[in-house]
Amino acid sequence: MRAILRQTRLPLRSSLFLATVAVFTAAHGPSVLTQHNNNARTGAVLQETHLDVSNVNSKTFGKLAALKVDDQIYTQPLIVPDRMINGREGVNVVFVATVNNSVYAFDADNFVPDQKPLWSQNYNDPSQGIGPVKNTDVGQNCGEYHDFSGNIGIVGTPVINDVTDTMYFVVRTKQNGKYFQWLHAIDIKNGNERPSSPTEIKFSVPGSGEGSVNGMIAFDPRKQNQRTALLLSGNTVYMGWASHCDTGPYHGYLAGFDADTLALKRVFNTTPGGGEGGIWQAGQGASADADGNIYIVTGNGTFDAHTGGNNYGQAFLKLAPTESGFKVASWFTPFNYDQLNRDDNDLGGSGALLIPDTHLVLSGGKGGVWYLVDRDNMGGWQADSDSQIVQSINVADNRHLHGSPTWWEGPNGKFAYVWAEYKHLRAYRFNGTQFELPAFGESTMAAPDGMPGGFLSISAYGSKAGTGILWASHPFLGDANQAARAGILRAFDASDITKEIWNSRQNLSDDLGLFAKFTSPTIANGKVYASTFSGQLVVYGLLPSGSGGTVPVPQTGSLTHGLLYSITSAQSGKCIDISNASHNNGVRVQQWDCNKSDAQAFRPQDNGDGSYSLINLVIYRSNLGT
Repeated sequence: MRAILRQTRLPLRSSLFLATVAVFTAAHGPSVLTQHNNNARTGAVLQETHLDVSNVNSKTFGKLAALKVDDQIYTQPLIVPDRMINGREGVNVVFVATVNNSVYAFDADNFVPDQKPLWSQNYNDPSQGIGPVKNTDVGQNCGEYHDFSGNIGIVGTPVINDVTDTMYFVVRTKQNGKYFQWLHAIDIKNGNERPSSPTEIKFSVPGSGEGSVNGMIAFDPRKQNQRTALLLSGNTVYMGWASHCDTGPYHGYLAGFDADTLALKRVFNTTPGGGEGGIWQAGQGASADADGNIYIVTGNGTFDAHTGGNNYGQAFLKLAPTESGFKVASWFTPFNYDQLNRDDNDLGGSGALLIPDTHLVLSGGKGGVWYLVDRDNMGGWQADSDSQIVQSINVADNRHLHGSPTWWEGPNGKFAYVWAEYKHLRAYRFNGTQFELPAFGESTMAAPDGMPGGFLSISAYGSKAGTGILWASHPFLGDANQAARAGILRAFDASDITKEIWNSRQNLSDDLGLFAKFTSPTIANGKVYASTFSGQLVVYGLLPSGSGGTVPVPQTGSLTHGLLYSITSAQSGKCIDISNASHNNGVRVQQWDCNKSDAQAFRPQDNGDGSYSLINLVIYRSNLGT
């Protein structure tokens, strides 16, 4: 028996398998106010009392909601509990921003079909010709630039001050052929601007390097890519810039703005006498210690600090803020920086993890090597080897590392986790001085061939046994560097990462959608919030009691946007499968044993007249382009 593939129009009452809708009573959990959870960038939330290795599985844990937004999400979701929003007390709120220059606040716990935000703001103004920067506007060094696939609006993860209820973020716009970057500060309760917000980001710094005019180098809002997450330290908001495809002239900049007035306080140029040296860190934020020192890792660029110069391409930097700028308190550059430059292997492909209760910093980039460095005496540069630092480890067999390492102190030791492109997830145990070799554990599966590897977060209740879960988001198949790819979210026992306890492809209804590049999941109050490039924020959690897991049960009702459905024959028990079929109407397709593949997954589209179209997932994705 064969079937004909058409866009199927279904009334509200149908015999499809529908997922249940969950409504929860809010409990007030931890905040997630910055990328990777804290200024040390550990990536761990240690107050998680709902999720553990016993209840995160395909029967009891799954997708709760897919919250619609207007474009791709590059930012990590942020969480603020127990706020008064729209007259409601005690609301837990999740915040996300999109590349279309929009910010959304959603109820973080209670979900209904086609859920509306608590509030949203958009910072474009088409009537004045103001819109987001496009990928076609930048990256000319690459010809056609596809590191971004459309809009380039809000990209760096915002930061929140939960004492003043203020969120800070950078908006990029284009108006009448001119380019702008704006620092915004808004009230998280309603999205309204704070006084002095927004302020235009513009500055010039002394220098004789690329792009200098009369001894000054001006910030270029078109070429400078505000890629890093924002940092709040000492009532100062910090952010970093790199480039689009090394299109110059550009420099690595770190700038600090007063959190109250948004006045520019200080700027650091990584290469004032040369060029490049971007601060991008695959979207990770600059780190800060309790004394207010800032830690960044730079990419390919001019380096001459070892001969008394002031150019710090391919470097770890510890920066001490001063009244008018920054003092370089310490630095480290690998012995093979010149080779890293020639191979475009940015040391700054990752951010800096400040290992708790030590004076050590850990990072590594496209060269595939972790560098463990003394924060107080980083070691500078020496020829032939990096023996002056605490430890260097080839953790990726020369494959790229992106994003920051992730840290957890569990019942059987202290661990740093890494998932390089092409490679297996690895855990390394720390003995208080160095990392033990070989790796303590390794996942049974590898990341797919191509960029960018896995992006990690930890949830746990302190160091309690059985509570540590390592969450990882990565492309399901293919290289996601310059293409939108299907994503997968995985959960591992953080004490033994050979044990995967759940993933989002075990049940069709848990589909993540398109992978969000360089973005870690956020965990809070029993929920996991995952950014996507599918125009939605996906929320996972424990399923309602008695739901029977994520295997859908027959019922009638409304189809839920963002969930996936299979179409099963009541006679044969087989699923409609479009494998090897064309995308045209009227083409025959097959029935096949149900296997939860994309070829058997259908996404509902509300036609607005009480009916739905069901569009196969393969066809849906093929129309998105890159």
